Amino acid sequence: MFTVFRQLHRLAYAELLRLRIDLLRPVFPGINHKRVYRIYSAANLAVRKRKKAKRPVSERIPLQIAQRVNEVRSMDFVSDSLANGRRIKCLTVADDFSHECIDIAVD
Repeated sequence: MFTVFRQLHRLAYAELLRLRIDLLRPVFPGINHKRVYRIYSAANLAVRKRKKAKRPVSERIPLQIAQRVNEVRSMDFVSDSLANGRRIKCLTVADDFSHECIDIAVD
C-alpha cells in the first residue's frame, strides 16, 4: 500500500481523499479516510495543512467606559439545567457602572 501512496505523492492529501474511491477502493476494499491518513503519515509524506482565510483588517473601536448609572448596558445569554434535566435559558441585561442586573428574561 505504501508503494501506491508513494506513486501518488504529488497529489495533495485532500485530492488523494477525493480520488480514493476511484483509485484505491478497487485495489484495497474497505479503505477509509482514517486509514489513508495513517498510511500517508507513516510513509512520511507531507500532509498539507489548509491556510486560514485572511480577512481584511478593520479598525477596532474601543469599548465605552461607563461614567454613570444607565449609560452603558450589557446583554448576555445564560443557560442552566434543572435537576429533572430540563434546560432553562435566560437573557440578562446588566448595567456596566453599578453591575446591577436590570432585567432577566427567562425562556
